[in-house]
Amino acid sequence: MEQNYYNTLGVPFDATQEEIRCAYFEAAKRYHPDANTSESSNEQFIEIQEAYDILVNSYRRKQFDDTLPDVDKVKPSVKMNILYSEPPYPLLKEEQLLYVLLELYGEKPSNETILPRIHICLIVDTSNSMRGSRLALVRANVQHLIQKLNPNDHISIVSFSDRAEVILEPTLVKEYYQIESSLTKFSAGGATEIFHGLKMGCDLINSCLLYTSDAADDLLCVGLGSHRIIKKKTHHTLDHI
Repeated sequence: MEQNYYNTLGVPFDATQEEIRCAYFEAAKRYHPDANTSESSNEQFIEIQEAYDILVNSYRRKQFDDTLPDVDKVKPSVKMNILYSEPPYPLLKEEQLLYVLLELYGEKPSNETILPRIHICLIVDTSNSMRGSRLALVRANVQHLIQKLNPNDHISIVSFSDRAEVILEPTLVKEYYQIESSLTKFSAGGATEIFHGLKMGCDLINSCLLYTSDAADDLLCVGLGSHRIIKKKTHHTLDHI
């Protein structure tokens, strides 16, 4: 299968020259043989360099675009910025746990009066480092977020320290006093085991998606946490999520 240079650099079909350059420098920094000594890094670095050489040249980019099927030319409805917790990642044969922060940018709706209902799952660090003013700030920010949501949106909260706990099951935003009451359950202490909190939050969102899919509901579930997890064999290409 012919290499898709946009996928290689992790940019959309309509990426600007500046976006292409930024993506190239970020990828080259991660996979340059001087920085990454894994066996496959050199091959990936060559692919990244080839993709950049094509896409940064307007004439060669147009020639490449003409070879793409129409499905690869669709403008994405969501743009994504990816931040890795510890670049560069060594490419190993065994499984690794990667923490990745995704910033998602959706298109502004044409009619803001007709919006899908959403479900936001907040994953909150309640380890010992969050004692005092930090946890108080979290409570204040949750209250501020609620004011920005619609009454029929849903919110749920998961806390984590040594272990994870569902503080608030999926609840309608209009049930403000129930949400407010759940914020008093925060108690700081213990170590920071972020994986358990993220997994419980993802499981909660997935169960919501399965339920609403069966019910043919229009509820849109969105998980918000400090990070998102991808756990897979890292000698394969890292897929977007």
